[in-house]
Amino acid sequence: MDPILRIEVEDDLKIDHPDIFETFFGKIPKLTEIAAAVLENCREAEPPLFQEDVGWVAWPADCEEASVLQFLRSHIDRFLLLADERGFRPSKRHRCIATPNKPIPGSVSKRKLDVGLAYNSDNVLEESEGQSYDWSHILIPGELKSNPREDNHSSTWLDLVRYVREIFSAQHSRRFVLGFTLCGSITIMRIWEFDRLGVIGSTPFDINKNAHMFASVIVGYLWMSEKELGFDTTIAEDGGRYTSIQRDGRVQRVCLEDLIKRQRMVAG
Repeated sequence: MDPILRIEVEDDLKIDHPDIFETFFGKIPKLTEIAAAVLENCREAEPPLFQEDVGWVAWPADCEEASVLQFLRSHIDRFLLLADERGFRPSKRHRCIATPNKPIPGSVSKRKLDVGLAYNSDNVLEESEGQSYDWSHILIPGELKSNPREDNHSSTWLDLVRYVREIFSAQHSRRFVLGFTLCGSITIMRIWEFDRLGVIGSTPFDINKNAHMFASVIVGYLWMSEKELGFDTTIAEDGGRYTSIQRDGRVQRVCLEDLIKRQRMVAG
């Protein structure tokens, strides 16, 4: 599948696009205010989570995968807690998940996911060891690389394309998928957007030197609405899938009874 995926998107791949953040995060209500409050709390915490001359204090110097995953999990939970203390609460809770050594159910081939965000629902994600989720639950996929030079390697974005293909296949009303990559001890981060036309990657930034951007990206993912996450909100699910139309002066529902075809591809 990898050569097919590469051919599918490489002609429609744009990297170092300067407007990715503003386009997909710019309309999130109070994002700047929430991110600033979170970062201020991180500086004032005892012990501090962030220091200007050090960066993110707990970031693992060896960039070992398990340590980075633990960093992301703990900081995402801490960001939510710090925002809550300032009175900021997302409409839906998210949970950081990681399955680097365990395939996620629902794909044709065995696909693992380095890290991602999913809705924290009692029916979907449990805090127990027996938690169950599949590709239909993944909102934001992420890819981790220990070498900062891999930020420029095609294998890095190709790993994300693999995840996105599974997400598109499992989530029929998904219009686009946002993701991220984190590479090396220099902690280079990029934001990625995948849709039916191809792939766009942002300009890279160092999360230690641009802590406000890092906080804004993480908080933005946590506060995004379903529409901002890429779902087609004209299709509702309430005892069945349907879309609403105006007809003869009143609202009617057009029910979607069956899926005609599942298209297992990203661009096309």
